[in-house]
Amino acid sequence: MNIQNNIDEFYSNGNDLINDNCYVLVLDDNSKKYYCEYKSLKYEVYENNKYISILENEITYNKDIESVDLNNVYVIDKSKGVVLSNEEVIKSLDNISILKNNLIKYIRENYLELSVSQKWEIKMEDFIADLDILLSTNSFNIFFKDDDIYLHFYKVQGVEEVVFRYLSDKSFEEVSEMYE
Repeated sequence: MNIQNNIDEFYSNGNDLINDNCYVLVLDDNSKKYYCEYKSLKYEVYENNKYISILENEITYNKDIESVDLNNVYVIDKSKGVVLSNEEVIKSLDNISILKNNLIKYIRENYLELSVSQKWEIKMEDFIADLDILLSTNSFNIFFKDDDIYLHFYKVQGVEEVVFRYLSDKSFEEVSEMYE
């Protein structure tokens, strides 16, 4: 797709850009509709010795802020050259039950320092109960970066985009800045 063609079509339809983040759409009745938000996709690629992880992020831009949401995760098995489903990736991990138990333990021991506790004031018991259900049903995305394993939850107790990183030393940390 040629970007210049899109720009030419935009202007040929009587539409004007206001600034970097806003534009005006002139409707058929010559009324104008103002838009100050648009979305784009950005891909991040990570890998370790077994997998290539591709994160498809949806970035929403508007006049004042930019937000990033995880749209899709693609994990490619390097030895087979195929994209694995999230379920296949989870099942391929030898230590998945230990990993899940360690995450719950980490949260119990560090809950007051986590951003979900500080920003959202959610009770630890409620957060853990919800997270435990998501872990037991494999309702999370998993991806890899170097020797670390990332667990991404779309929503836990109303908090969107919760990410924890399982480090190579078998400890966890919250990665709150990844999707804020």
